[in-house]
Amino acid sequence: MTATPDPERTRIEADLEQLVREIGKIDPADTAFKRTTELFDSGYLDSLGIVALTTHITQTYGVTLDEEQLFDPRLTTITGIAEIVAADPSRQTTASPAERGDMRSAGARDTLIRSDT
Repeated sequence: MTATPDPERTRIEADLEQLVREIGKIDPADTAFKRTTELFDSGYLDSLGIVALTTHITQTYGVTLDEEQLFDPRLTTITGIAEIVAADPSRQTTASPAERGDMRSAGARDTLIRSDT
């Protein structure tokens, strides 16, 4: 029997995937990029990208990743990151991209802009 996916975790995954695609400037036609792809080993995110990603997680979900979470092996994929965020007891409920007008957190957006220069 297949487990029913958690709709909130699925929403978090979709949000994180969109952000990672923006940060990493990932072509929509890139078939190698999946939610289970190793983001760092595959070169999709670098150190600036992880800063933007963690800033977004803190500002959007109210989750500040602690040292244990930063070294969690699940932190290497979108699916794993979404699992960590969804399971965090301090997490705030999120709006869907349509409900929030697909606005990104200012901190993550600012980090993206600075990393482009």
